[in-house]
Amino acid sequence: MPRFMIIFLFLCSSAFASEQPISRFNQHYKESQALARNGEFAQAADAAIQALKIAEEIELGQEQIANLQFNIGFLLNQSRRYPQACEAFELALENYEALQGDTSPYLINTLDNLGSCYSEQTSKGNLAKKNLQRARSIAKASYGESSPEHARALFRLGQAMLMYLGEKRGDIYVKQSLELFDELLGTDSNESRGAQFTLAKFELARKKYSRAAGRFNNILETFDDPDNPSSKLELSIHGFLVETYEADGKSDLATKHCLAIGQMTPAQDVQDYMPLFKPRPTYPPQAIRSGKTGKVIVEFDVDEQGFVQNPKVVAREGSNIFDDPSLEVVKRFRYAPRFVDGKAVHTTGVKNRIVYALSR
Repeated sequence: MPRFMIIFLFLCSSAFASEQPISRFNQHYKESQALARNGEFAQAADAAIQALKIAEEIELGQEQIANLQFNIGFLLNQSRRYPQACEAFELALENYEALQGDTSPYLINTLDNLGSCYSEQTSKGNLAKKNLQRARSIAKASYGESSPEHARALFRLGQAMLMYLGEKRGDIYVKQSLELFDELLGTDSNESRGAQFTLAKFELARKKYSRAAGRFNNILETFDDPDNPSSKLELSIHGFLVETYEADGKSDLATKHCLAIGQMTPAQDVQDYMPLFKPRPTYPPQAIRSGKTGKVIVEFDVDEQGFVQNPKVVAREGSNIFDDPSLEVVKRFRYAPRFVDGKAVHTTGVKNRIVYALSR
């Protein structure tokens, strides 16, 4: 969950005795920036590390060193080199503390990124919470309890606890942040939607389907035309509502969301046609006892409302014991119907492969 990447100016040779190190610094730094813009974060981090080594050789100022360390942490985090990223953020934090003091709001961004980086490592949960809680305390003291800055810090702490650290009580912080976002920024703000979205996914994971559906629908209502999505976020919300209602056995309520997605997305070839909701099949107990595995390909139609019709097995690997559970589970699939000239159409020849494998 990295947030910001600090950008600073290239060095001017007149400030130093030797031009060659400055030239090499600028070369590595420009290379890092170019690679980062192209999304090549691992290579960008390596180039930034080279720039930092030169900056330390020529005794660059402490703030610029800290900025470089932060950038390296950001790039390493983006390339999922989490231990090295945390080390870079820790070094940056030490320098910022020396410059700004240990309660400065200037530290919040680094603490957020450091906490998020630790949250990606299963054994570093306590360090993640420590840094995110510190960011929250600084935000509260610096900006006030009823401030957007404090709300954002609350959200980041709660989100990390829920999504990464597996701590259910994180929902308390996310709910507090949602109340503040609604009051200070409005229910249609990105911050409010993000908090609602996090809570909705949390409720869905707990199989609290009515609560999850309520929160997903709350987000949709903040858009201009909830039934006609115009962004990836709206499409995502409709998709989650399909999953939520189908898991709750309310296929009729899922239908309008299937239609909304189908209307916005272009018609797909049947080879690339993927379900919005795909529950797991029942593994036959007899096959488990005998250690049997297999694959089944089922062909079917998708009607104008996204329901599966006329499923049949067209190929298999292994025993036919998996045919019946495959046919049964396919009947529960839901699709976004294909639209042609603005109308939902019946689609034939759709296939899906179902794999039965036993873990060791």
